[in-house]
Formats: sequence, structure tokens, C-alpha cells
Amino acid sequence: MPWMKTPEYAAYRNISVSKANKERVAGNGAPYVKTGGVVRYDSRRVDEWLASHERRSTSEPPHSPLPAAQPATASTRRKSAGPQRKYAEARDQQ
Repeated sequence: MPWMKTPEYAAYRNISVSKANKERVAGNGAPYVKTGGVVRYDSRRVDEWLASHERRSTSEPPHSPLPAAQPATASTRRKSAGPQRKYAEARDQQ
């Protein structure tokens, strides 16, 4: 079976379909292609991806293809619109 749809991929990894979808959205799952609106996983690439995540000890840090998320700060938080923002702006001007 060279190509698997998401339910088959999830069963292969022994995870839920929801978990597979969440990993794909976050960008930390196995490589996939999307054709005709259907997500497909190449079983060979999945095996390679799994092998690249192999660890020898629980003390090893997990593999992360993406940089760690930075905590939100006052300058990076999205400012809300509406009365709360107006109140905060008026308070800050005092």
C-alpha cells in the first residue's frame, strides 16, 4: 500500500484521525500531499519520517521541525477592538 488516506495513516501510527489532522495543521506530522481535496501519505515517506524521530532515551529532547513558539507579550498580542480597547487607551493616557 504505497499511498494512505488519513484514516489509514492514523491506524498505521495507532493514533486517532483527529490527532493526525491536528499534527498536519500544526506542521509536525509526516509529509503528505493533497490532491483533489484528499490528503494522502506515502507509506515510504511515513516510515522515513518515523525513523527520523527515533530516540534512544526518554531524556532526549523530542524532534521538532518547527521552532518553539514564543510566549505572547504585550507587543505581540492582538489588540481587541471595542469598548475595552477604548477604556485601556484612555487609562494609559492618564
